[in-house]
Amino acid sequence: MLKSVLMLALCAVISVAQAGEIHLWNSAGKRISLFDQPGRNCFCLENTKAVKMYNKDGINVKLFSTSDCTGNYAAFPQGRTLNNVHGINSVYIGQLGFPPSGPLTCPNYFA
Repeated sequence: MLKSVLMLALCAVISVAQAGEIHLWNSAGKRISLFDQPGRNCFCLENTKAVKMYNKDGINVKLFSTSDCTGNYAAFPQGRTLNNVHGINSVYIGQLGFPPSGPLTCPNYFA
Protein backbone atom coordinates (compact mmCIF):
# COMPACT_ATOMS: atom_id res chain seq x y z
CA MET A 1 0.00 0.00 0.00
CA LEU A 2 2.76 2.44 0.94
CA LYS A 3 4.60 1.60 -2.26
CA SER A 4 1.49 2.44 -4.30
CA VAL A 5 1.03 5.77 -2.52
CA LEU A 6 4.69 6.70 -3.08
CA MET A 7 4.45 5.83 -6.79
CA LEU A 8 1.31 7.93 -7.15
CA ALA A 9 3.01 10.88 -5.43
CA LEU A 10 6.08 10.50 -7.67
CA CYS A 11 3.91 10.48 -10.80
CA ALA A 12 2.14 13.64 -9.63
CA VAL A 13 5.45 15.42 -9.04
CA ILE A 14 6.78 14.38 -12.46
CA SER A 15 3.62 15.52 -14.25
CA VAL A 16 3.72 18.93 -12.53
CA ALA A 17 7.42 19.32 -13.33
CA GLN A 18 6.75 18.71 -17.03
CA ALA A 19 3.93 21.26 -17.30
CA GLY A 20 4.65 24.00 -19.81
CA GLU A 21 4.07 27.65 -18.98
CA ILE A 22 3.90 30.75 -21.14
CA HIS A 23 3.32 34.37 -20.14
CA LEU A 24 1.26 36.95 -22.05
CA TRP A 25 1.21 40.73 -21.55
CA ASN A 26 -1.32 43.28 -22.76
CA SER A 27 -0.56 46.90 -23.70
CA ALA A 28 -1.22 48.03 -20.10
CA GLY A 29 1.54 45.71 -18.84
CA LYS A 30 -0.81 43.20 -17.18
CA ARG A 31 0.59 39.64 -17.26
CA ILE A 32 -1.23 36.31 -17.32
CA SER A 33 0.15 32.77 -17.44
CA LEU A 34 -1.15 29.81 -19.44
CA PHE A 35 -0.23 26.24 -18.45
CA ASP A 36 -0.25 22.90 -20.21
CA GLN A 37 -3.35 21.18 -18.80
CA PRO A 38 -4.39 17.55 -19.26
CA GLY A 39 -7.28 17.47 -21.71
CA ARG A 40 -6.95 21.13 -22.71
CA ASN A 41 -3.76 22.37 -24.24
CA CYS A 42 -4.95 24.61 -27.08
CA PHE A 43 -5.74 28.15 -26.02
CA CYS A 44 -7.63 30.60 -28.23
CA LEU A 45 -6.03 34.04 -28.07
CA GLU A 46 -8.14 35.74 -30.74
CA ASN A 47 -9.97 37.93 -28.18
CA THR A 48 -7.08 38.36 -25.73
CA LYS A 49 -5.17 41.12 -27.58
CA ALA A 50 -1.76 40.29 -26.15
CA VAL A 51 1.24 42.37 -27.25
CA LYS A 52 4.06 40.24 -25.84
CA MET A 53 4.59 36.53 -25.15
CA TYR A 54 7.33 34.62 -23.28
CA ASN A 55 7.85 30.86 -23.31
CA LYS A 56 9.02 30.25 -19.75
CA ASP A 57 9.36 26.48 -19.86
CA GLY A 58 7.08 25.01 -22.48
CA ILE A 59 8.98 22.25 -24.24
CA ASN A 60 6.56 21.92 -27.17
CA VAL A 61 4.82 25.23 -27.91
CA LYS A 62 3.26 25.99 -31.30
CA LEU A 63 1.76 29.28 -32.48
CA PHE A 64 -1.16 29.37 -34.94
CA SER A 65 -2.93 32.08 -36.92
CA THR A 66 -6.19 30.12 -36.57
CA SER A 67 -8.24 30.21 -33.36
CA ASP A 68 -8.33 26.40 -32.89
CA CYS A 69 -4.69 25.22 -33.21
CA THR A 70 -5.17 23.83 -36.71
CA GLY A 71 -3.22 24.42 -39.91
CA ASN A 72 0.28 25.77 -40.24
CA TYR A 73 2.19 26.73 -37.13
CA ALA A 74 5.45 28.22 -35.95
CA ALA A 75 7.47 26.62 -33.17
CA PHE A 76 8.04 28.85 -30.13
CA PRO A 77 11.31 27.79 -28.44
CA GLN A 78 11.72 27.70 -24.67
CA GLY A 79 13.16 30.91 -23.23
CA ARG A 80 12.16 33.04 -26.22
CA THR A 81 10.17 36.29 -26.11
CA LEU A 82 7.98 37.66 -28.91
CA ASN A 83 7.14 41.36 -28.83
CA ASN A 84 4.61 41.45 -31.68
CA VAL A 85 1.98 38.74 -31.26
CA HIS A 86 -1.03 40.35 -32.97
CA GLY A 87 -1.26 37.64 -35.67
CA ILE A 88 -1.23 34.76 -33.17
CA ASN A 89 -4.78 33.56 -32.57
CA SER A 90 -4.10 30.31 -30.72
CA VAL A 91 -1.27 28.57 -28.91
CA TYR A 92 -0.63 24.87 -28.24
CA ILE A 93 1.30 23.92 -25.09
CA GLY A 94 1.89 20.21 -24.71
CA GLN A 95 3.98 17.13 -25.07
CA LEU A 96 5.25 15.80 -28.38
CA GLY A 97 3.01 13.23 -30.01
CA PHE A 98 -0.27 14.40 -28.47
CA PRO A 99 -2.82 16.15 -30.70
CA PRO A 100 -4.20 19.54 -29.62
CA SER A 101 -7.42 19.48 -27.64
CA GLY A 102 -9.72 22.43 -27.11
CA PRO A 103 -10.22 25.28 -27.02
CA LEU A 104 -13.65 25.09 -25.50
CA THR A 105 -14.13 28.88 -25.59
CA CYS A 106 -12.28 31.95 -26.79
CA PRO A 107 -12.22 34.32 -23.81
CA ASN A 108 -10.33 37.54 -23.28
CA TYR A 109 -7.88 36.32 -20.64
CA PHE A 110 -7.20 39.92 -19.56
CA ALA A 111 -10.87 40.72 -18.85
